[in-house]
Amino acid sequence: METRCITRIYDEQNTEICIIYRQMDGHPDGHGRELAKFLKNKKVVDGYGPEDSVNFNGMGCLAAQLIAHLKTGIGNIYLYPAGLRDMDEEYTYFIRGKIGCEPTIEIQNILTPLPASKICGRLDALAKIKEIAIENKKEEQRKQIYNKIDIPKTVFELKHIPDIKKP
Repeated sequence: METRCITRIYDEQNTEICIIYRQMDGHPDGHGRELAKFLKNKKVVDGYGPEDSVNFNGMGCLAAQLIAHLKTGIGNIYLYPAGLRDMDEEYTYFIRGKIGCEPTIEIQNILTPLPASKICGRLDALAKIKEIAIENKKEEQRKQIYNKIDIPKTVFELKHIPDIKKP
């Protein structure tokens, strides 16, 4: 089965600059791992010298390098304009960066709406990506079991109970 994903890349002012759509292998253990390896130990810089071949000269440079890295032939990887939504993806990856810092990746599973899981810092967090995938799978299994129960579902819904302040 195809696991579709999109990668949203943002500039230094946090404005979305492009969307990369991946038709297959978009799960965290595939696309997420590939993104983490590609970004590992690299920084977003403002200007570079002849000896600087491992960093990104701004987020536009990062986007261009990532597209060149991912696109190895016909199909599977597609480029779309910023702002496009609802592309029938299962996972969304958000890549952001600031000058002088290493880029960050956030992952969100669209089918199991949980808060986006953030992977920051040096991005050697490949184990964290796998952990997110495992948690998402557990949540999917919980939902499958939950949907098979014949008891009214309202019994199982969690309600927010306001905090009681002590005098």
